[in-house]
Amino acid sequence: MYGVNVISGLNNKFTVLAILGILGFLQSSHGSGPELYRLASATDAMAWALDIKQDGDACLISLKPTGFRLETNDHGVVVTVGGDVGWPNSGEPRLPTFPVLFQLREDVDYEILVDAGEAEELHSVHLLPVVSRQSIAFSDTDFHVMEVVAPNTGIYEHDAFWPPSYFDAMEARGMGRRYLRVSLHPFQYNPLSQILRSYPGFKITVNFNKPTAKPE
Repeated sequence: MYGVNVISGLNNKFTVLAILGILGFLQSSHGSGPELYRLASATDAMAWALDIKQDGDACLISLKPTGFRLETNDHGVVVTVGGDVGWPNSGEPRLPTFPVLFQLREDVDYEILVDAGEAEELHSVHLLPVVSRQSIAFSDTDFHVMEVVAPNTGIYEHDAFWPPSYFDAMEARGMGRRYLRVSLHPFQYNPLSQILRSYPGFKITVNFNKPTAKPE
């Protein structure tokens, strides 16, 4: 059911993409933006898939009708999309995520509201996990990068949809700035029932609030 594929030579594409993602995350925001937050410039990469509107102290994000494809190989099915996205960790179901990056003021609070809309389901989908890549040396000058397909048993052996939430949020700091990354999850997968859900009407709102001043 699962296995190993061999890629000749070293593939640096994934390392380069990771470095570019980090640099995009840490670079300064652009545009005037609202007072409490700004969209980080790295979010421009999501313009093909997300409609992002700034409305005062709120940011409204909706999924564009981007579409996706299911492609089958010797081991199962993978989801493919038409632009830059984020992907889960090795061993987790290979479902695209859509990150949005914000630069926040230090004193700002926020809340995240989700309207997932109606789910569309595909049945009998054997969705593959994200592969891990291991470099195997056959000699001092001959090596290969192996694609190892190893599902996370904590996910693939449970009768539940994954990911369990419609988004995740993570804060980070870089170059003296405060950042918030909100990753949208408009896809869910149940490995035991082999049902893939998509939410074409997916919407999320991030409200930014300045904390009330404490009485002296």
